[in-house]
Amino acid sequence: MSPYYFPIANEFAVGMLKAGIPLPKPPQPPVIHALRTVDGATSLALLFYGTEYTILQIEGDFPLYEHGNDQLSNTVFLTVPVPASALSRVSRLRNIQEIGRGVAREEGIVSQRTYEDMYGRRFQLRKHLDERRPFSSVGPIHDDENGYPRRFSPIDARSWPKAEAALDDAVGENIAALRDLPVIAVQEPSPHGDAELPPSHFAQRGLAGVNVEVWYVDQDRIDRGSWGSWIEEAGWYWQRLDIAEVHGPFVTSQDAVGDISQNIDEPGVASEDKPDSYNIGIPSI
Repeated sequence: MSPYYFPIANEFAVGMLKAGIPLPKPPQPPVIHALRTVDGATSLALLFYGTEYTILQIEGDFPLYEHGNDQLSNTVFLTVPVPASALSRVSRLRNIQEIGRGVAREEGIVSQRTYEDMYGRRFQLRKHLDERRPFSSVGPIHDDENGYPRRFSPIDARSWPKAEAALDDAVGENIAALRDLPVIAVQEPSPHGDAELPPSHFAQRGLAGVNVEVWYVDQDRIDRGSWGSWIEEAGWYWQRLDIAEVHGPFVTSQDAVGDISQNIDEPGVASEDKPDSYNIGIPSI
């Protein structure tokens, strides 16, 4: 796995960290211009963007266009798009920024710093009065625990810079693990005739920008023709909310959630009446 470096204006950095780097559109050549060293990327960034730049690190094995020009020995041309999971910032803090400070002396915390990542999730570093464990981390901070990964392991550091670097690494690894995963909401079955959507919980809170709903269709609803000929069997189904297709039936909601990771990009069953429409999981009654 080789690292490459991609200079970009600050205003575009967050978008690329979330979505990746696409190949340029015609008439531009279908290659991504990257550098082999941070110094080379910095020189190019200063030339094009002045001081308003970010250098993104690309990590992975990518096919290259071999130019064979000694004058461009620090330059590489990647011939495929770079996914978001292969990107991070070079500069500290790469994946979080500080947004506030405080104390919580009643909890033995003599100093506390709050950070936010590019997805709006918040984290905290806490310096404790107890010197046996001077620093600890908390996060992601949120009201509902469901669907989030476990909290990060304790931070073994003796200074703020080292604690920040450790938290930054942890957040970066977390972002890389969740970038390509969808948000999965599971709707609880509700009594027939309930006018309100049933409550739901999150089975997964990925960061890919794709939302998936998992829901149950009972036999009564099928007998009444609520689904036309689209769904013919009772059971659990799932649907990407950006695509009017459903997958199922499954025996349990856990079966449906497990199938999502395997078939998120596979075609499902589309509505015969409105094959191109946008359909929320539970139809109107």
